[in-house]
Amino acid sequence: MLAEPNRAEAVREEILRITLGHPMAVNLEGVIVTSLTDPNRVKKALVMERHFTLGWLKALNVKLAGLANNHALDV
Repeated sequence: MLAEPNRAEAVREEILRITLGHPMAVNLEGVIVTSLTDPNRVKKALVMERHFTLGWLKALNVKLAGLANNHALDV
C-alpha cells in the first residue's frame, strides 16, 4: 500500500495529523537492509529496504528508532 503514491501520501498525512507533526520514537519490527536482492533472505527475515524506510522515517519526523529485540538476529 505504501508503494502507491496516492495511498502513501494519505497515510503520511493522517499520521502527521494524529501526531501533530511532533518528533517520534518508533520501534522497528524489521531490520533495515541496503537492498532486497536476495529473495531467500527476505523469506526468512523481516527486512525493510533502506532507501524506502529512511524516506518514511524522515517524512514522519522520526528522531529515534529502535529495533524490536525479537528481530535483532534477523540478518
